[in-house]
Amino acid sequence: MDYKQTIQKWRGDDLNVIPEPETKYHHTLQQQMVDQLGGFTSPLMIKLFQPAPSEEKGPNMIAIWENAEKRSRDLRLRMRPGKAFKKMFPWLTQVELAQIGDWYRELMLLNDSEIVIKSSCEAKDFKLAYAGEQAPMANPRDAEDRKNLGYSCMRYSFDDLPAHPAEVYASGDFTIVWAEILGKIAGRCVIYDKKAGPIYGVSDTALDALSTHVYDKLGAISFDEHDGWEGARLRKIEYHGGLIGPYLDVEPQSASDHGSHLVISYDGNLELDEIDGTLGGGCTCHECNSSIDEEECSTDHNGYSYCESCWSDLFSYCESCDQDGPRDESHEVFMVDRHGTQSQYWCESCRNSDASYCENDGEYWRDEDTCQTHDGTTISVKDYEDNYTTCCLTDEIYHNDDVAPLANGEGDASVEHMRSDGEWKENEAGAWENVQSELALVA
Repeated sequence: MDYKQTIQKWRGDDLNVIPEPETKYHHTLQQQMVDQLGGFTSPLMIKLFQPAPSEEKGPNMIAIWENAEKRSRDLRLRMRPGKAFKKMFPWLTQVELAQIGDWYRELMLLNDSEIVIKSSCEAKDFKLAYAGEQAPMANPRDAEDRKNLGYSCMRYSFDDLPAHPAEVYASGDFTIVWAEILGKIAGRCVIYDKKAGPIYGVSDTALDALSTHVYDKLGAISFDEHDGWEGARLRKIEYHGGLIGPYLDVEPQSASDHGSHLVISYDGNLELDEIDGTLGGGCTCHECNSSIDEEECSTDHNGYSYCESCWSDLFSYCESCDQDGPRDESHEVFMVDRHGTQSQYWCESCRNSDASYCENDGEYWRDEDTCQTHDGTTISVKDYEDNYTTCCLTDEIYHNDDVAPLANGEGDASVEHMRSDGEWKENEAGAWENVQSELALVA
């Protein structure tokens, strides 16, 4: 469906309807869409649909006027942002719609006006910045000094340890700088002597806010530009004959024991490149109780350690909720984002709540990237773009084999509909003409 057809569908029978927006449903989102998405969107569409975060569900859902008739009855349609944008701008590609979706998440769910930057040298705050409740993810772009917080191996709670591995940084030499959105962790960065570690964040907005604070306000040097943290002290926390310690993102990834504390050193015999949170003492597999060298340990979100064999048998990472879960409940889910068609592995809960099975593909697709055909079949947007068309007369989706062009050039329509309607006939060129229009012209 193109721009003109979308307007006609919204107006319905009253082709003169160009309403003024309802004041009570005005939201800054509408003007921001006009100002910032001019290359994608249309001010007229925004005026007609008047999108705004749902009053009941908040920014996770968008409410719109589906058409003029619904607006006359004050009936707002509530749907997920991706579905709403698809209804408003059906002529855009899935990649372009995904870009708008990312923009919306950045703007409404992770607005930089809500980001609070904090810093501390205390152990409890290192633990909070690493293992506190995380804000929603918004597909941040990785760079040498900017990382996706969802991929951090130290973000778990490590409940089986007497201290979180990040608390080792609280020696007095390090500062933790972190970002919060509505009390949830949106990013973090560890700094030693104005030498910053990688900045982790849930979104580009959070990463930008932290980068500005760390580099511009604090004057720290970027992770990829300084010579490392050699000489920095770490707290010494003993545990089961070994020590607690984090995975170190910065060279050197080793330390030496100086009795009361550890010192990061290229000559150190304690390796700081493992993810189970311990140094030197090895660990015990929580599943089979076997003793494991620390380099062979894997750690779940509770901080429990597993041998490589048990971990591979038991766990898989869910890319939707960013949690480890049972491997036998991991499912591949397809989607379209700004990079094109992608797939992720989701836990069963995320798949059941946010994805649908598409029989034609034989795959699960994210709900935002599915469509319903005229007979109720769920198809993927990829299948739609390859094999289906939206009927310009009914606005329902039909297989390409079941549509034909209109002679007036206004689009393709369902042959079944035109035959049953009785007002259409097929001409010699295979296009369909409206009989009633011809009779009117003759009269």
